[in-house]
Order: sequence, then structure tokens, then C-alpha cells
Amino acid sequence: MRRIDDPIALRDCLSRLSDISHLTVAQARLLLASKGIRARQRVIEVALKLPVLGGQVEVARTPKPQSRPRLKPLDDLPLTPKEREIMERLRRERA
Repeated sequence: MRRIDDPIALRDCLSRLSDISHLTVAQARLLLASKGIRARQRVIEVALKLPVLGGQVEVARTPKPQSRPRLKPLDDLPLTPKEREIMERLRRERA
């Protein structure tokens, strides 16, 4: 188990786990214990009294690249000439 004795770090940790505006000290201790974190009662009391700065800390995330399914070559698919024509037209429209 890790121990956090810094009220500011503890406040940030709690705000990531839950809405700390309505937490009691006992609830905060249980929440921290579920994540393997220990803290003294006095530190938790101070952390709960500190204002939450803008809610959760936003981390700048890079946009996830759009995954496009790999298309099998039309020659490998058992298609009738009509189906092949439709598939070729659909693939041209997508690109």
C-alpha cells in the first residue's frame, strides 16, 4: 500500500476517483483503500476541505486514428459478375 501525506495530492487523487464534494472522511478512506492508498485522517480532512481546482485534471489526448477495415481483394471473393460490379462501385465511392 502507498501512503499519501500531501493534502493537495490527496485531493487530486480523490477527485479523480469520485465527486469529493459530498464525501465523508470514512468514505474517502474506503475509496482510497480500494485503490491501495493509505492516508492519515487529519490529511484526509484537510484534503476534503480544499477547493477542487476545475474538477478533474484534463490530460491532453491525441486523437485516435480512425481504423479502416482491411478489404479483401475482390478476386479472392466468390462473387457473381453483378455482385463484383456493385462491390467495385461501393469501394470507389468510399475512397
